[in-house]
Amino acid sequence: MAEPVSRKDFWRLLAESRLLTAEALAAAREACEGNAADAVAIATRLGSQGQLTGWQARQLLRGRSGPFFSGDYRLLEQFKTPYRGRRFAARHETTGRDVSLVVLDNDACDIPATWESIVRATQLARSVCDPVVSKTWSLEQVGRRRLVVCESIPGDPLSERFAAVGSRPLGETGRIVFAVARGLAELHRLGIVHG
Repeated sequence: MAEPVSRKDFWRLLAESRLLTAEALAAAREACEGNAADAVAIATRLGSQGQLTGWQARQLLRGRSGPFFSGDYRLLEQFKTPYRGRRFAARHETTGRDVSLVVLDNDACDIPATWESIVRATQLARSVCDPVVSKTWSLEQVGRRRLVVCESIPGDPLSERFAAVGSRPLGETGRIVFAVARGLAELHRLGIVHG
């Protein structure tokens, strides 16, 4: 990994990012005034105070001032995806609602057949009503970017929870498998291909 930015550059990038209001930025700088902390220590402090997420701090420390917004959505964390495009945990600034945001690949969306397939898949996904399947709310366009807005599911992925606690009692495992199978059956009924 490259060296983190200097303290001076970190403050400049944070100001450019629009992640903090001018008042919050001034208060953060004042709180660090006279402190010999480097950019990493400042980012860590702001993270522990809930002013930055880990992903936002890492981006700033790499010299990037964003983008941390897509339209009305504040990007909080980025996740790896097995497909083209990017997935983020995000917050709708106007309503405060946490969402999962999929930023689609522009080149793929420019292919008419691919775009039609995306629109159709999103329409089908909006009709899923099983409680175990995350809800798809909308397909939106922000500038040239196209986004799929989905329900944010709180908590750790099931695979991580199982890895942390080990095997589960048979009855609990059966209930989980049944719920997942019911959700998959709903997707299959609608003709949705799942990954």
